[in-house]
Amino acid sequence: MASERPNVLIITGDEWRADALGCAGNPIVQTPNIDALAARGVRFENAYAPAPMCVPSRVSMLTGQVARAHGCASNGSTPTDNRTFAELLRESGYRTGAFGKMHFVPIYLDLGFDDMQVAEQHGAGWCIDDYHRWLCDEHGLVDWIDLWDQAAGFRDAAPEWFHKTYGALKSPIPEEAYHTTWITDRFTDWIAEESGDDPFLAWVSYIKPHHPFDPPGRYAEMYDPADMPLPPEDDLATKPLVAGFDPCRGHYDISGWTPDDIRRMTALYYGTITMIDDNVGRIMEALDGSGQLDNTVVVFTFDHGDFLGHRGFITKTPFVLYEDTIRVPFIVADPRESANGRTVDAFANLLDVFPTVANMAGISHSHRVHGRDLTPVLTGERDAVTDMAVSETDGQISVRVGPWKLIEVRSGVCELYNLDDDPHEHRNRYPGMEESDVVAQLRHAAMRYMLNSGWDRFQAGLGGIETLITDEAAQLGREPLDVDFHGWRDAWPASFTPVE
Repeated sequence: MASERPNVLIITGDEWRADALGCAGNPIVQTPNIDALAARGVRFENAYAPAPMCVPSRVSMLTGQVARAHGCASNGSTPTDNRTFAELLRESGYRTGAFGKMHFVPIYLDLGFDDMQVAEQHGAGWCIDDYHRWLCDEHGLVDWIDLWDQAAGFRDAAPEWFHKTYGALKSPIPEEAYHTTWITDRFTDWIAEESGDDPFLAWVSYIKPHHPFDPPGRYAEMYDPADMPLPPEDDLATKPLVAGFDPCRGHYDISGWTPDDIRRMTALYYGTITMIDDNVGRIMEALDGSGQLDNTVVVFTFDHGDFLGHRGFITKTPFVLYEDTIRVPFIVADPRESANGRTVDAFANLLDVFPTVANMAGISHSHRVHGRDLTPVLTGERDAVTDMAVSETDGQISVRVGPWKLIEVRSGVCELYNLDDDPHEHRNRYPGMEESDVVAQLRHAAMRYMLNSGWDRFQAGLGGIETLITDEAAQLGREPLDVDFHGWRDAWPASFTPVE
């Protein structure tokens, strides 16, 4: 790598499947700008999230630590007793900015970003963030679909017809006011306004394609549901980890949904993706226009995936560590590197962002990280920096070595797959291979003791979020937005047919 300190741009979003990219072989979804980014960088085919949940994965990316070390195992309050790569870069002279969905609690928690312009989604944060206040003040709008999908109280008061959409319908918010556009606008404005010789670190974090799947304008009609192939059928009876899952227990009651519902959901999911891709194009144009494109490393990745109808599930529920939810897009484009334009099968993880970015910025540190510096793979000096891919959530771990992957829960229930001949994880090979060398090797790699360690430290982050947000609003001098649970009746009909 060159010795000069480059700008670093991290582009993320939420709930993006690894196979939902043109450059990953998807023949339907249109992602020309991200495909172009992959063509001028290195795309990792086997990149994993450290957890199948938003906040644990994001904190792992920032700290380089697994959840059991950084202390965040759920979408609760964000731990503050860890170091982040943003802090290291800021201390070394980088200008730092964060734009979009951070998912921190408190919302404006200082984890190393001096400039923060936030568009939140989960829980109480939406009522004090920058985007929703702007949407209300400038356009007189409330993002009802998102509140019905995400926020307690609003979900219970939503019109009956909404639940029949499974959170997949066209947004009434115009494209120019939609949060994907707003997030890009904030970054491009920041780039245009910033001056000086210091390099920058920016994190542009989109809300989508996270549910609800509600693209605005032309993006809602871009894909015809009739053209969406259905996921391959899967026999859940062969999968003890999900065989007894009640379809009424998930984020939506999907016990009555149909193949047409899955096709419609997929078409709208792809619409949110193409809207992000168009905005990635805007970002690259802004970098080019500011003269900084040739000295900006771009890291494009996401915090986890989505079932998107596979196995008959939607979103992340039931949180079993299948490839659908833990394998993610991961592209690193360094314009200074001559070994670009490759797709590699080396394992990568969000944990690797910290040590890789620190190395690119020329920063030495003593912070304990569990990720690995991907520089040798990016330069072509090595084929891989690890032979193992691990993801975990409370009481459950997935470990992959070569093509073999074992998923095991604390009770000892397991599923085993060979991803070379069964990439969709349809054939559970564990029965009959319980005592095999393959299973023994995978268990050794996973260090079984991790499943038996306590998670008591993490329970403190599960409650009191509303109180934290109320206190933060007072510190910011902001009156939280006060929206009546039933205020949607002024903007939406009580009876509505969202799906033709």
